[in-house]
Parts: sequence; C-alpha cells; structure tokens
Amino acid sequence: MMPPVPYVVIPLLLTGLGSQGQLVINSSIRPQDPEQFGNAVGTKEDPAGKGGPIVFPNPASSRLSIRDIDPATSVEVFNALGERVYAARSPQGIDIGHWNEDVYYVRTDYGSAVHSTRFTVQH
Repeated sequence: MMPPVPYVVIPLLLTGLGSQGQLVINSSIRPQDPEQFGNAVGTKEDPAGKGGPIVFPNPASSRLSIRDIDPATSVEVFNALGERVYAARSPQGIDIGHWNEDVYYVRTDYGSAVHSTRFTVQH
C-alpha cells in the first residue's frame, strides 16, 4: 500500500477530479478578480479607481493621503487579518509611519457608496 500523497486545497478553484484522479481546475476563475470574490474586509474593490477616493502613495512609508473624499465619509483601515487598525471621518491623510509592513485595506463608506482600496506599507 502506498502512503497518502499530500495535497493542497485551492479554495474556489478546484472543480472536481478527472477520470484519472487528477485535479480539475477551472482556469476561468481568477481569485484576484474582486467582482467574484471581494477581499478581506468584505467589500468589492474598485481596481480602475473609478468612482471612489484616491489613496496614495502605494506603497507608502510614513503618510497615506486620501483625495476626492466627501466630508461625511467614514474611513476605516483593516490589516490583512481583517482587524480594524484605524477609523475616522473624512481624513485627508493618515500617519502610518509606526505601522507594521503589511498589506492594508482602506474602506470608505458614504451612505450607499462603499469602496475599498488595497495599499502596502513599506519602510
């Protein structure tokens, strides 16, 4: 008897097993496609940057700037684990100089308009 073969489970991509026992993967599904899967904070991203605030620079090291934001907009920043690390109402910038190097998500909420943008902190 052969020992069990380790395998890796790829969520949402595995569509079944072929007749020879091989994994069948649907190549038309892309995990980076936010329209299909969203992101860690449960919102859809706006990859073209249309219709939402502009967050820059990316990557950032000391200060993150936010442009085109309404004064009534709430802003939250989440780390890669989905933990909220910052919250404020319509900031023009966020001091991130003391934050860990990581990927973060800025979520802006203005009534029914919710946008999220991914950025990286690199020191």
